[in-house]
Amino acid sequence: MIINLCYESYETNSNLLGFSEKTPSGNPITHASPLVTLMQAISDLKGYNNYYHPREIIFNKITPENTDSVDKYIIPIGVSHGPDDWAKPELFSNLPEVYLKDLRNKKAMLVIDQSLEGYHQDYIWEFFHSQCSLYELNPRCIFYVTGNMMTGLHYHVWCDSRNISYDSRIRAIGYPHFEHVVYYDSIKRNQSDTPLPTFEKHVSYKKEHVENIKTFACLNKRQRQHRVWMFVRLLEEQLLDSGLVSMNDYGRHVRSWEGKELTREQIEKSSEILPKLVYEKSNNELNDLHYIHRFNDDVCLDTFFSIVPEAACGDKEKSVFLSEKTFKPICCSTPFAIWGGKYSLKELKKLGYKTFHPFIDESYDTMDTWDRLEALIKNTKKIDSIKNKFEWFEGMQDILEHNLKQIEINTIRKEPPAFLELERYYIQYFG
Repeated sequence: MIINLCYESYETNSNLLGFSEKTPSGNPITHASPLVTLMQAISDLKGYNNYYHPREIIFNKITPENTDSVDKYIIPIGVSHGPDDWAKPELFSNLPEVYLKDLRNKKAMLVIDQSLEGYHQDYIWEFFHSQCSLYELNPRCIFYVTGNMMTGLHYHVWCDSRNISYDSRIRAIGYPHFEHVVYYDSIKRNQSDTPLPTFEKHVSYKKEHVENIKTFACLNKRQRQHRVWMFVRLLEEQLLDSGLVSMNDYGRHVRSWEGKELTREQIEKSSEILPKLVYEKSNNELNDLHYIHRFNDDVCLDTFFSIVPEAACGDKEKSVFLSEKTFKPICCSTPFAIWGGKYSLKELKKLGYKTFHPFIDESYDTMDTWDRLEALIKNTKKIDSIKNKFEWFEGMQDILEHNLKQIEINTIRKEPPAFLELERYYIQYFG
């Protein structure tokens, strides 16, 4: 099958060159679509490490100047950060006129790809539909993909409440792009002189250093509100000495989140010990890409499990985002709990992974925000009190080895559901 992709810039595989907005960190808001770029790479690769993807897709690249040469095509657009940064009229007003004409005539389809982030705002749906009305587009021409695994559910609830028919809806899906990013990075590491730790490596290392192994790790770089709350609760429960915990200085201003505020006393007391460094090393001196692709395998070896402080967490955020933070422990054969959105473990299981019940009480996954936080603190205290943590760790061998195999299956033995969904929608939409 041939899928035509149209780019204003061949060099960067990007569109919307006239969209000049920047992220707070100074990077372009729009860029190449991560999902489409990865699909192209896998298609060009024709399999990896002797594995072969059974259906062959050929991606044909064109420019707006030669759209007459094809009868249908995709316009891929990657967007950075959250809707506050990119859900603006300029997203549509900067589309070349040929794109708008072909979108109206059902010759083109628009892929808007926020899969590097899981941020959600309910107004995104009103934005898409109002822009489609303004430019006389059927919303069906939009394929919206994001790192928020719950986005499809949120969108259909929104549409149902407004009696929007199925033939007037965009296609909205969640996609864990970092599953691929982390696994491909792990391949590079495992082909180097410093491979990632296997279960056997953990066993031998932990046996040799059992008296020095900490109970848990909780690594925080950006000072997101839910991470600050977790840090404060770990401090209050006198758990910091039992873990390898990093936290940069978050200042002494009042922090409000999910309807609660830290007291002045909590802020002052926790700020006194900041920055909290692991191995006395700073984690914010290099650019973000360095830390996204870096494995903390030394931290995994020196602890029995990890608390993963995901990028999205509170119930009001309406997001389940599985970033590189979740998939790195899998590649390092490390047990983990997720301080992230409700149902994060449920979404992992949908991808074929096993989680760590009964070794870790995972009832927290279905709890509301504040109950979830306290359940994770209770979990950590319970695990910290285990006398033979080495035996506890060994009991999870089957889970750890299954997950390591599963991430390989999901990334190089079969196309991810998001690939298949875009392919199916391409066929369905153009009929």
